[in-house]
Amino acid sequence: MDLAAIDPLKLPSLPLERKADLPDCPAIYFAISGSGEILYIGRSIALCRRWILHHRFKQLNALGNVKLAWLQCDNPSILKKLESQLIYALKPKLNEQLPSLYSHKKSKGISPTQPQGSKLAWAILVVLVDRPCSGYDLAKQFDGSVGFFWKASHQQIYRELSKLEDLLWITSETILQAARPDKKLYSATELGKQQLVDWIAQASEPTPIKDDLLVKIFAGYLSPQIILAEVERHRKAHLERLSEYNDLQRQYFQNPQKLPLQEKFQYLTLLRGIRYETDWVAWCEEAIQLLSGVE
Repeated sequence: MDLAAIDPLKLPSLPLERKADLPDCPAIYFAISGSGEILYIGRSIALCRRWILHHRFKQLNALGNVKLAWLQCDNPSILKKLESQLIYALKPKLNEQLPSLYSHKKSKGISPTQPQGSKLAWAILVVLVDRPCSGYDLAKQFDGSVGFFWKASHQQIYRELSKLEDLLWITSETILQAARPDKKLYSATELGKQQLVDWIAQASEPTPIKDDLLVKIFAGYLSPQIILAEVERHRKAHLERLSEYNDLQRQYFQNPQKLPLQEKFQYLTLLRGIRYETDWVAWCEEAIQLLSGVE
């Protein structure tokens, strides 16, 4: 369900005082003021019965000229997620606590609104806001251009797609194929795009170095020849990746200043990858030179 298509002001509604006439169906409900402000959002598997003794009735009734609108939901199992997403998107003032979309860390340097455990989700959304993709095509992107800045296995990608679809940040469409298995085509919803924009606005902390090679080198005097061979192996691997990146630069980004805006930002990720690999190669060569002749 696309949240952007839900307009509470256009849904069926009744004045608050006629709550007994509400349909007794699974629904998301909206308390709306006379001026059209969304005051409160909730969910119920039996709408009419929910409002018999609703804890917000007296408060809303005192405001006057409040109506109840509802969105009937034929699948009650999605009511909780849908309610959370609508509260998060519309921010009604009487909902005391906005729902969290993921668990949150409270540690220093982590914004209380920043979803945790979802770094892969952002990388996936970055691709899907550009164009719809099947899971297979998305995985290929991670093997290629997205690989400049993020690595993920196919299994991790498919697991995250399922989570994002549950959150309504993405939607999927099954494409029937005559001679091949059917495939799902994923695309970002308006809510997903807004989540990505909100995340982009948050500060990104510098990534700390975690490299097991450097840990080994710190004690490399215990096995210097093994370390030397390992550094040479890394030099070759980084040279191969640098060659791939340079080929992409020659093929697609020969004149960066003339690129469209979107491609300029994509080029910057490739440029960072080129600088990263270049620095690794230079460091490996310096290390090999320094350790040459060591027994």
